[in-house]
Amino acid sequence: MNLAVLGGGPVGRLLGMAALPLGVRCTFLDPSAACCAGAVGRHVCAPFDDDDALARLTDRVAAATVASETVGHEVVRSVGERTSIRPGGRSIQVGHDRLLQHALFRECGVPAVALASIASKADVPGALASVGVACQVAPRRIIRQAPVLAAERFREATTSSIEAAWDRLARVPCVLEQVHSWVDSFTLVATRGRASGEVSFQSHDVATTDRGGNALRVTRARPAHPRQAEASMHARRVMDELDHVGTMAIDFVETHAGLLAHSISALPSDAALWTMGGAMTSQFENTVRAVFGWPLGATRTVGFPATIQLGHRLPPVSSMLAVPGAALHLYGTSTRSDGTVGHVNVCADSIDSRERAIATLLAIVARAS
Repeated sequence: MNLAVLGGGPVGRLLGMAALPLGVRCTFLDPSAACCAGAVGRHVCAPFDDDDALARLTDRVAAATVASETVGHEVVRSVGERTSIRPGGRSIQVGHDRLLQHALFRECGVPAVALASIASKADVPGALASVGVACQVAPRRIIRQAPVLAAERFREATTSSIEAAWDRLARVPCVLEQVHSWVDSFTLVATRGRASGEVSFQSHDVATTDRGGNALRVTRARPAHPRQAEASMHARRVMDELDHVGTMAIDFVETHAGLLAHSISALPSDAALWTMGGAMTSQFENTVRAVFGWPLGATRTVGFPATIQLGHRLPPVSSMLAVPGAALHLYGTSTRSDGTVGHVNVCADSIDSRERAIATLLAIVARAS
């Protein structure tokens, strides 16, 4: 059985690895000749909107999916005219646009972070009055490709400071969002499928990502989080409204007033890399199951897992593998545009042992930097 995959970066590679034990071979469309997913499947090297390449990609495949944030919804809809593709174009379109996400949250009755649009300097005073002075300005569209435009945060913003930030963001369409009452944040990753006409839904435990230097990101699963059921309910509403088949990540912030949805990614997420070995079924395997209409696997967390995403320098492999509970996943490239060459998962039998493993791994990475 063959699966067409739009995107051959690390997400595609890990998806392809999860597909192989299920008897599924992947064909990846990716414009990079150094496509790292090519090691686990066939690579069609061409732009995503190349009609001839799309025809080759979808020839003799049973289904298609998306594994790159740089794939536009128009391409997804084009592929959908040739074969079944999940998730569909609407999910991808919403995943790229913060305003559409905010409108979707309202439509689903999901409380969300206060947000306003900035398309010109004339919009700034009204947006600031709506959101408040503790805020951040960020690009409205969140397709992850170079050049990356970073959000700017303010404790006490003024009209002039927001206008200056908008200038630094190259005057692209932006959103202004409220931040002053955030007390916690986490990501919930869930998969929605449809098998034998029945809709199924499985969510992983929420996880929190801390960002450090050298492109490092440390993500810790948080089993038994008090907001788990509420976040899962909100995710189910959103995915049902989109009729999303596949895996989705929703970022949430907890405030003194309650839980608020922040943003959506319509694809498997870096925030759930820990599910490879840290859950009964990984986000990647459940994505493959959902795309083919197969029953979803259980997502119960195993032990106390975490992920460290590595920087652009590879530390000594032997040193990392010597850490108890560590499992190394390299992406087959010397470097990536975002500075990560792979990740290390840790699965421990207690929080203390997990934290000791994380501290040891971070020291190993620091010595290699």
